[in-house]
Amino acid sequence: TGVEETRIGEGDVVLVGGIGFIGFGAIINAKYRGATVIAMGRNEFRMNLAREIGADYIVKPDDDDWLEQVHAITGEKKGCDAVFECSGYPYYQKRCLKAVRRYGYMRLFGFLVGSTEPLPIHLLDEIHNRAVILSGNHDVNVNHREGLVKMLQDPYVQKATDLMVTHEFNMSDAALAFEACLSKKTGKVYLYPQEDC
Repeated sequence: TGVEETRIGEGDVVLVGGIGFIGFGAIINAKYRGATVIAMGRNEFRMNLAREIGADYIVKPDDDDWLEQVHAITGEKKGCDAVFECSGYPYYQKRCLKAVRRYGYMRLFGFLVGSTEPLPIHLLDEIHNRAVILSGNHDVNVNHREGLVKMLQDPYVQKATDLMVTHEFNMSDAALAFEACLSKKTGKVYLYPQEDC
């Protein structure tokens, strides 16, 4: 729903910050709509997977010139048409807000359960003066479900989703699944309750 309501398409440049299973989904969604995608992350395994899924550019947020890299990709826009923050960490949220262009969209998809660290925003400088549209969600509007099913039938989306699922475990091996997730060398991890994977 967040991507649908952002109305991105061909010619748009999208940055996806904080690459995990939510970020992979945002990359797939943006590429399906024809956008150029910049993946921002630090984990080499996940950046390689982001490339396989279709990210056009990789930007490391720790680079001193990360914002200049974004501006070089976006040209005269001097920022991305849409930015999807998928980690929930203020570290990425702050960078994502800097990467969005004037009159661009920033969607917060990531969240940290129990987190109390606020995202400090200077409303005048970062939102009002730049006319940034800031929103967040992690659900699908009932009016978008038919479009989601259509998207899932697309051959690219099917292939990219298969790449995104890096591990599959039986429910009895849930401890191994959690260990795999903690390694951060995973995409999406499936657990099967019927014990037949």
